[in-house]
This record gives sequence, structure tokens and C-alpha cells, in this order.
Amino acid sequence: PVQAELIADKLYKVEPSDPRPNATPQPWIGGPTRWSNSKVKELEPYKPVAPQNGFISYAPQEKSGATVPFSKEALLTRNSSWIIQSGQNARDGGLITREIEMLKYVAGTLGKWKFGKNDSTFTEYNTYNTAVTGSAVKNSLTANPLDSWTNIDTAMQAFRDMKDPVSGEFIAQPKSVVLIVPMCIFMKANVIKNAVVTTNYNAAIASATIRYEGPNPLNAALTIEIMASPYFDEITGSTSSTYTWYMGQPTKCFVNDQVWAPKFEELSDGGEGSFWKDLALALKLSWMEQYVVQNNTQMLKIANS
Repeated sequence: PVQAELIADKLYKVEPSDPRPNATPQPWIGGPTRWSNSKVKELEPYKPVAPQNGFISYAPQEKSGATVPFSKEALLTRNSSWIIQSGQNARDGGLITREIEMLKYVAGTLGKWKFGKNDSTFTEYNTYNTAVTGSAVKNSLTANPLDSWTNIDTAMQAFRDMKDPVSGEFIAQPKSVVLIVPMCIFMKANVIKNAVVTTNYNAAIASATIRYEGPNPLNAALTIEIMASPYFDEITGSTSSTYTWYMGQPTKCFVNDQVWAPKFEELSDGGEGSFWKDLALALKLSWMEQYVVQNNTQMLKIANS
């Protein structure tokens, strides 16, 4: 059977870790803060500058998984290809389940940005916000369909307006971004990325104007990778008429706090079950992870209407 491509792992930075029984604060490195006074008089000491950092709350990791048992009867009455395909289907079903959970964090339908300016008090914010809210930046836009390179430029303006939640300084502008778009406009997005741009010197007399065709300014300003997934469309409810697209640097926004990655294991003798239940083969898929919204200044959610 044909399975849709899984993209979620490409959107996360993996941080290997040990299991944690409780939520744990992790340092969040803020941006630089300008000095209020850098002048130093002769023979006077230099003034200390305190680091401007915050904290993110990491929840305990959760273990997920399932087993697929095969009896002696199944092994005797089914051919080996059926056994192999059944095991692969069960494994892939688990990976799709994990994919959807990870994509829900990226879409903003699951998880919160848990931020604090000290390591004991945290405030939960939505991953995407239509206005500056406390320490959370405005990173959710509306009425910006992905029709041309100018729509991407409009989204970039949102990054230019963002300020670091701790220092209050402007954040660094991304030089490369990932666009996560609905399947229905995947080809259109690639055309926008690569198309030659036509400019009217005088739009008021378009029927008689001279047109200039030149290179797409996106290619000089940004490196763009475009991704799409039917699972993401299912989560966001995107259609050709009403859709949401996302832009930014997801691996700087989302962290996979991982104890172990998905592992597919086989128990060929069935263990104790082989005696009591004639269990001849057992397969297991498991993983232990926690998905974290680490820095939501790095992603935008953009609605077409």
C-alpha cells in the first residue's frame, strides 16, 4: 500500500535526554540587550551587564507504543509475505499516529509555549497569537493568500516587527525558511518560488505599458524549502478556498525532547505467551518523547482569508 510521506521529523530539533518524572525548567537564551551606558571614566571599573535569559518548561516525556502478536496458527496458515506485510502495516500505523501528534504541535492545535522570566513561574501562551500577548509575539496573520512572492514578503514583515520577549530587541531575520502549505497549493507554491517576475512600469496604462521580466526577488533574499502533507491538511482543515500556511524556521521553534526514537523490535519465540497462548511471534513499536514549543518567534501561521 502507498503511504503519504511523513514530514514531522524534519520540522523538529532532536534533543536526546534522560527520562524526567516532573516538569523541568530549561534555559531559554534570549537575544542581546543594548547597554544603557557604555562609557567608562579613567580609573573607574567597568559596569557589569547581567545576562538576559528566560526559561521554558519541559513536561515529562511520555512512552508510546503497541505490540502485534501472531499465534502459531497464523504462522502455519498464512504465508510469510502476509506476516511481513501485516507487521509493516501495524508499524506504519503507529508512525502515522506519532506523525499526527507532532504535526498538531506545529499547527498550534496541541501544546502551549510555556515561558517564564525565572525558573519557577511560567505562563502558558498559545503557539500562535494574533496580537502581542504578555511575552508572546504576534505571529498569526490573516487575509494573506499565497498568490505571489509579495505574500511571502508580507509574512516576512511580521518577522521584522517581532521583538525578543526578554530583551525587547528586534529578533534576527531568517535567511532561510520552510513553507508548510496545503496539498492543494503545493505546485502553486513551487511556481511562486521559481517564477520569473513581470513588472509593469506604468500600471495605469497596462494595455500599452512596457513590461519588464526579471529574476524572482525571493531567490536573492531567501532560501525556501516547501513541504506539504495530507495529515497537516486534515489537522488544519485546509481546502482550496479556505486554507492556512506556515512559514519560518521550525527546527528553531519545535524540540523533540527524546529518550528514544521509534524502535521496531521482534520477539520470535513468544516468551511465556508461547507456552500459555501458543504465541509464536510478537512485534513491538515504541518511542519515548515529549514535543516542546521552544521559541515561537521563529514561526508564522498565515490564513488566506
